[in-house]
Amino acid sequence: KKKKNIYIYIYIYIYIFFFFSFDDLFFFKVNENDLPAWQRESVNSVDDMYIGCEDEMEEEVAKWLEKEKKGNFGKAWNKSEQYYNNTWATTTSTLKKEQIMAVHAYTLGMPPIYAEFNKAVRTQKSEYMTKFQYHAFHFYLTMALRSLKPKAAECVTTYRRTNCRFETGINREVRFGGFTSSSLGSYSSPGLFGNQSCFEIITCFGADISEFSKFKSEKEVLIPPYEVFKVTDIQKRSQKNSLPCEVVYNLESTNKILLNLNCALTDESDL
Repeated sequence: KKKKNIYIYIYIYIYIFFFFSFDDLFFFKVNENDLPAWQRESVNSVDDMYIGCEDEMEEEVAKWLEKEKKGNFGKAWNKSEQYYNNTWATTTSTLKKEQIMAVHAYTLGMPPIYAEFNKAVRTQKSEYMTKFQYHAFHFYLTMALRSLKPKAAECVTTYRRTNCRFETGINREVRFGGFTSSSLGSYSSPGLFGNQSCFEIITCFGADISEFSKFKSEKEVLIPPYEVFKVTDIQKRSQKNSLPCEVVYNLESTNKILLNLNCALTDESDL
């Protein structure tokens, strides 16, 4: 197992060398007590990026997929396969079949699997080897984002609304801890997504998934759980301004990622 880990670390360094500049800081650890309350949950994130075990995981998840295709996920996966066969089966794409299906399934309104899936992603780090039910989906979605956004140097500005409240401070480093939807160009409708908290985000690992989305007009950029941001500004709505939400947070990617579970599954002999 030690020898295997050494090979994975060597692969990671090679990955960094080819896809990131020497100025990019890649891995870092955080103290849970240093995080604001809403961020402590992200410490428990399923944040596997599969760097160094892509081929091995490709073989493994093909077996797990059949076991995991149940409930809403099974219905969404079947819908996404119909979408793939009708739209992409005879067309060349950057993504593999299962990656396209994963992206499309994530964006489906019915059945709505993204909320249930993200709840598991944000909280089941300790259950990744046991109760986590989305190994195949997580792998295909992560690899889709990596394929669509191979270079973190190409950053984009995106916008996100929620009806949730957050507490943090300027210059704090945070991550969402789940797959996080945002939009290119402007904020989406407050009627659909809320007006309590808005985020203006500069993301370097988020990928434009609109080409494969159920709702192409949303111009969705999906941000992975592992990207780390710095809070650069916080503005509150008042009579003197006309902010889109009660609070607007400006987040800028640090070009760092936090990985606690990279290739954790392939290190387990019983999986």
